[in-house]
Amino acid sequence: MSEPQVPNAGCDATAALCTNGSAVIMRTLLGCNAQPGGTWVYVTGGNTPQGLFVNPAVDPPGVYRYTIVGDSPCPSASAELTLSVNPATNAGQGSTINRCVTETAVDLFATLGPSAQAGGTWTDNNNSGALSGNIFNPSVAGNGNWGFTYTVTGITPCLSSSANVTVQVGTGGNAGSDSTVAICGSLAQYNLFNALGGNPQQGGTWAEATGVPVGSNGILDPSLLTIGQTYAFSYSINDPDCGLVTAIVTLTAAPFPVAGTGSSLTLCSNSAAIDLFSQLTGNPDVDGSWTDPNGLAHGDSFIPGTHAPGNYTYTVAGEEPCANVTAVVSIAVNTPPDAGLNGSLLACDTLQALVLFTGLQGTPQAGGSWQDIDGTGGLSGGVLNTTGIAPGNYVFRYSVSITGCAPTTADVTVQVVGGVEVNDVQRECITRDRTYVVRFTISEGDAGTYEVNGLQGAITAAAPYIFTSEPLFTSQEFEAFVRDQYGCALIRVAGNSPCDFTSEVFVPESFSPNGDGVNDALIIPGIEGFPGNRISIFNRWGAKLYETEGYDNKSVLWDGSTAQGQAPASTYFYVLELGEGRDALTGFIYLNR
Repeated sequence: MSEPQVPNAGCDATAALCTNGSAVIMRTLLGCNAQPGGTWVYVTGGNTPQGLFVNPAVDPPGVYRYTIVGDSPCPSASAELTLSVNPATNAGQGSTINRCVTETAVDLFATLGPSAQAGGTWTDNNNSGALSGNIFNPSVAGNGNWGFTYTVTGITPCLSSSANVTVQVGTGGNAGSDSTVAICGSLAQYNLFNALGGNPQQGGTWAEATGVPVGSNGILDPSLLTIGQTYAFSYSINDPDCGLVTAIVTLTAAPFPVAGTGSSLTLCSNSAAIDLFSQLTGNPDVDGSWTDPNGLAHGDSFIPGTHAPGNYTYTVAGEEPCANVTAVVSIAVNTPPDAGLNGSLLACDTLQALVLFTGLQGTPQAGGSWQDIDGTGGLSGGVLNTTGIAPGNYVFRYSVSITGCAPTTADVTVQVVGGVEVNDVQRECITRDRTYVVRFTISEGDAGTYEVNGLQGAITAAAPYIFTSEPLFTSQEFEAFVRDQYGCALIRVAGNSPCDFTSEVFVPESFSPNGDGVNDALIIPGIEGFPGNRISIFNRWGAKLYETEGYDNKSVLWDGSTAQGQAPASTYFYVLELGEGRDALTGFIYLNR
């Protein structure tokens, strides 16, 4: 029978593995030539059983115990393995990229892909002199192919890893340089192109990761942005020589002040006070302030007739990058309208254009409108045509309206009067006196003020109003003008004698110059028609007592006087020469004292 063997679990040991290494027989990591056949537990993990292999990609670091059960009377033996697992290195994927000589900052690390580990070192293989950390400056290196190696040093037993990046620098597009800006959220539009640094060229394209639209010319609508949120807008130029060149504008829309939208209004100088803030629309901020047309501080109310009209400005202060904003309430103040005072006009019914404005009293304003209260139908604008209106009194109302003020009115009462009319014109002969009279009837108009000019005569005191002229000589034509006090019509009545006497001149057989005022002179009817006449008076003995030319029954007439005194009562002989080649008239006249 053989003696029991003392078990050999090996000696405690420390080992390090790499996460990208292969599975390892754990026993081989112990010292002292540990014999096989034992079992493993993961002490750090609560003495959980562990297989014979350790896989650094899966199994955790910590303390593992190896135990070999001894044959009696030999005790069991154990040893511990303290295991560390170091990460494998990953320098990422090498690549070749195109960049332009106009660019100033190319992040080489970003070209290695998402798996590349940070913390490595860069080697400028071609000594470009344009590498600072992981940033390559093509504008310093110039045109050409520039190689760079990125190395991540491994921790034993892990190996170091490296990746090569080749940058092909050529001439071409310039997208500018990155920038960070804050804009006011109230802007109607914003030109992102102006926010780029450097000297970007036109013709690129804009994009934003969350889908905010940008116009091809870089015009942004800030109203699409959430106030206070940051957005990254990329500007890219795809150059055939340089490839895709990109610059980023990091933008934030700042909170902005709101002054609302102003308005225009017209008030009357006697209107009530108004609240200026209530004239604004668009949800203005309430913490603004007002200034008057002179730029002086003003309260919230406007009092017509007290405060000056003009532009009242509401200002809400803004904070960078937002400027102050304003809204203007433009106020006009009108004087109350004045339609004048009631008045009256007298108008003939023959007027085609009576200006009613002249009938207003007071100080009426021009430019108002007229209303035909009684519906005469003759009103056009402010002009009345009376030709179709019956005589009477009619009211016309004048209204003046001014924006912001209550309208005012005044009435003009127009008395329309008709003109006189003349009818039934008659002429009556008086044979004895070789005279005639004219008669006609006057109507319409104002009967109390009828007047006849040009003819002596009288008008009856009651209707019908008949005018009768004083006797007219047969040779005398007549002309008369008839009117009333209003003068709406001036009627002309004219004509001549209607008489047809056997003799155009009548020499009476007697007259009586006795001073009684009746038949005191020799009146020869019809003589006026022969102004070139000559008359001679003889007594019974043939002596000439009186002779004259141009006998006219007025200034030239015989009243019985002679050069020797008054002719006595007697019969006298006359010779009347009418002229114009007519035969002389002769006969006897009895002068009665």
